[in-house]
Amino acid sequence: MNLSDRIRQAAGRAGAALLDFSVRKVPRLPDLGLRPYYSPRLNPRTEKALASWDALGSRVTAGAGPSYDRYSSYPATALDPLTIEGAQKAARNGYPYRWADMWEQVTWRDAHVLGEDRKRRQAVANKPLVISPRSETTVAQGLAYFVRAAFDQVDGLPQRLFEALSANGIGYSAMDLCWKPTRLRWPGMAGAMTFNVPREWYWTHPRHFQFTHDTDEPLLDLAVDGFARLPQHKFLWHVGAGQNLAVDRGWITAVVWLHYLKHACGWRDFATFIHQYGLPQLFAILRRDIWESDDIKARVVEMLQRYGTGESAPVLPDGVTVTANSGPIGNGAAGVFASMIGLCNAEISKAILGVTLTTEAGGPGSYALGEVHERGEYETITGDAMGLGSDVQTCVIRSLIMLNALPLQSLWGVSVDDLLAEAPRWSLNLDRETSPQDWLKGATEAADLGVPLSMRQVREKLGLMTPSGDDDVLRGKAIAVPSGGAVVGAVDAAEGVMVPKDPLGTTPQPAPATEATA
Repeated sequence: MNLSDRIRQAAGRAGAALLDFSVRKVPRLPDLGLRPYYSPRLNPRTEKALASWDALGSRVTAGAGPSYDRYSSYPATALDPLTIEGAQKAARNGYPYRWADMWEQVTWRDAHVLGEDRKRRQAVANKPLVISPRSETTVAQGLAYFVRAAFDQVDGLPQRLFEALSANGIGYSAMDLCWKPTRLRWPGMAGAMTFNVPREWYWTHPRHFQFTHDTDEPLLDLAVDGFARLPQHKFLWHVGAGQNLAVDRGWITAVVWLHYLKHACGWRDFATFIHQYGLPQLFAILRRDIWESDDIKARVVEMLQRYGTGESAPVLPDGVTVTANSGPIGNGAAGVFASMIGLCNAEISKAILGVTLTTEAGGPGSYALGEVHERGEYETITGDAMGLGSDVQTCVIRSLIMLNALPLQSLWGVSVDDLLAEAPRWSLNLDRETSPQDWLKGATEAADLGVPLSMRQVREKLGLMTPSGDDDVLRGKAIAVPSGGAVVGAVDAAEGVMVPKDPLGTTPQPAPATEATA
């Protein structure tokens, strides 16, 4: 049975129609309220092809319009307020083409924006994946193993999550999921079975979408083939934290103005100032009796030009001296441009990371408030992880169960509704930033209380390797074992050591009592 047949049969058992568009959007009640004044014309033929059985195993966004990813409108070149306002208004009206290009170009060329955005995304994408069973039932435990095995097959999962978190900047993101038949097995399963797994995720540029005016529903622009709604099981659609329209939720809405001020009133003027006044100015002093000679004056001008290009030993005519000064304006005046750039960078960090004292110097009491503001950054990152996890739960895990309903039902003999009810929880392990010593202390105290811990997690957290053999084990410090007084290493003591009793008759007997001792 090929992939198309398996998907068709599994989806049929699940009662799921692939031609079910935008399951995340609730339709409006018709003939009530304002009428949408414009909506892109949907192409039924394109929608049918996009929701076909074969489309699940293909990349459908490779030819999305209005242009390929390698071409851009470069709206941030020679940026000015009218350009920003025009692109933002068009995006709020449902056409984010130039707004998406502006976000991309600003991130490219602003080193501070690039670094802060990467920091926020990597704080989530680089964390270990946690798949937790919904309950203690056999089905819930088995589904957790199944989902874990399926996500282990996703190509470059941390990078795919990093790409999905681009919604932090522009407000939304879409990953084109390509399903492939894959052999999986997990503990307690006899042999391996073939399942449909989203092996490859392709990031879709935000310029390839438009939005309806009433429900803000995303529509995929497929150029000459028109527009189509997003079918079920095919996309991971993620919207950043915020409210109202998707295009308003990214940090680019505030950062683009700071970026403009930093470049138009900071770096540009700073570069002009350095070019005109940053280098020492050279001038020559000539005796009055040789000033009338045009030949000598021409030679002096040539000498100054050579001296300015780095010639260390110019030949000076008799009666000519060269001196240099710092220019009519002191070099310290350049500090005003540095202050402007620093102020913009601090405000950009606030917008991207959601913190204050961790991005700029604070006033009195800043040390006491440092932990509070660090917790604010942690809450921002936690919100990103929870939002992404919720969308993965809806768009990927539910589809993973529905498209594999047939083999999963054969394992446990339950209905599709029961499978969906026991869908495992998907999350990322966001540990607070602590030193290895503090983390190990907390783990040790938890183990002393009887909390089961994962040795794998301890090794990964502390950067420890698994021993290659018995001769590679570090035994640790010596610990006395009460029975027989043996002394063994900490590792052996933790594993348990059997110390034999003294042989019968070899135990020292007390000396017989005498009158004096009696």
